Amino acid sequence: MNSTTEKTVRAYHTDCFGHVYHGRYMEFLEDGRWAYLEDNPQFAKILHEKGILHAVVHLDIAFRKAAKLGDRLRIETCVKSATENSVTMGQNILASRTGETILSAKVAHVYYIKSPENFLPVSDMVFGVWTDLQQIIN
Repeated sequence: MNSTTEKTVRAYHTDCFGHVYHGRYMEFLEDGRWAYLEDNPQFAKILHEKGILHAVVHLDIAFRKAAKLGDRLRIETCVKSATENSVTMGQNILASRTGETILSAKVAHVYYIKSPENFLPVSDMVFGVWTDLQQIIN
């Protein structure tokens, strides 16, 4: 399942050249991942109830085109892959008007309780309600 959210580029997102500052794209990607969790409330609920946290451990971004002030962006997020200890989300930021790809990203997360050293295996029963993940693991 893809999750989609939109964002308008504001002046405070841009640098002195009028392009979105590269660090802001990470915030846009995070907005997309939070929207994904909001679109999958059963999974988000279990994480919250069990005190499970997640941390980004790897971020790979390929910039394709600059976004500018006033652009409307569509942020698409999906589960891309999983290993025993991490889940990688695939994300694209597209220009809403033209559909052109602004950037593509892969963002790897680990899941843990209380401390990042206490990793939860992705095969743990907690993740059984995450249907997108199950399609990749099975």
